[in-house]
Amino acid sequence: MDIESGYLPVDGTQIYYETAGQGEPLVLLHGNMLDGRMWDFNFLPLARHFRVIRYDQRGYGKSGAPNGRLGAADGDLLALLDHLHIPSANLCGSSMGGVVATHFAFRHPERTAGLILVNTDLSGFAATGDLADAILETRLLLEKADTARAVRLWLGHPLLLPTQRYPKAYEHIQKIVADYNWENWLAGKSYLITPPVLKRLGEIQARTLVITGENDLPRFAAIAELLCRKIPRSQRQIMADTAHLSCLEKPEDFNELVIQFLRSKLTAIH
Repeated sequence: MDIESGYLPVDGTQIYYETAGQGEPLVLLHGNMLDGRMWDFNFLPLARHFRVIRYDQRGYGKSGAPNGRLGAADGDLLALLDHLHIPSANLCGSSMGGVVATHFAFRHPERTAGLILVNTDLSGFAATGDLADAILETRLLLEKADTARAVRLWLGHPLLLPTQRYPKAYEHIQKIVADYNWENWLAGKSYLITPPVLKRLGEIQARTLVITGENDLPRFAAIAELLCRKIPRSQRQIMADTAHLSCLEKPEDFNELVIQFLRSKLTAIH
């Protein structure tokens, strides 16, 4: 299958993207410390059914660094859809990618055909406990230029460690996390999320699928429950024997959930 790739200049930086397949557009948004390669087990299988786009968010992968400028969370995605002449797209975001997808759906309902939130975080939902401690410890390590320990911290953290049960997936994320430009973490966030969507979830119009790994951290289960209570047209699927990286741990099951959701959405429309 042919893959189109390119760089799009946006707001003082450049965004690397890839697209493959035909049909209903589906954009894949990666999580923190990762990049578009986190979808390697999903990109081409899903492209057999849809026009699939993945991109490295600013400061990640092959995309440019923020260069001291924070872009709006929806800005890069909006520019990419315009560049590819896509009037509206289904958005599938994992963890941090879900934050961007949710924000985009809130800000641009006319450009959001559907929403798939995978073990997602949520703007306005504060980090607490072990996760907050790990974020603080990471900053302290990076201030000492100890990126090797920062990598080990996250690969051994309960957020990512359960993926060890799936050696192929864990080997894949080890490479991506090791490649992450930790200077961007130290420099601060790459995006502005304003206003926080937490208190505005009821205004999201898109039909929404919330996917949760059975063994993910309690924080993300709580966010999933909140999303399904507040987003009017939402449903939830729990993936058994997976944790925070469900799309990598059980890619075939994940891909089937996405395909079924998008096909049912299209059937409902017609």
